[in-house]
Amino acid sequence: MGNITLKGGWRVYSSGPGIYIGLIVSRLLGLRREFGNIIIDPVIPHSLDGLSASIDFMGHSMTLKYALRESSLSPKAISINGKDVKFTYENNKYRQGGAVIQGDQFLTMLNLQDNIIEIQL
Repeated sequence: MGNITLKGGWRVYSSGPGIYIGLIVSRLLGLRREFGNIIIDPVIPHSLDGLSASIDFMGHSMTLKYALRESSLSPKAISINGKDVKFTYENNKYRQGGAVIQGDQFLTMLNLQDNIIEIQL
């Protein structure tokens, strides 16, 4: 796999490529903010087991690492910098929903210069 470096900003996120990157972050990687919570709800094909993505999110540098054990969606376990994260599941009438993490808890756990978030599906 290769590396692609992107610089965000209004112009990037409001154009075609920005919309594409936004979809990758929010849908494929499953990382988004909603009502003060952080939602992790990836939909990753089995062919991308072991996927690793480094991004800046809410002013924090992080690497998201995905391990597909049971399925290709809905986290079964999440850790940040080696510490287990408590979460609930969001409602989804078609499948088990994504992990809902309280925003304050999430941000407090991002205490390193380069944070590692491990997501087991």
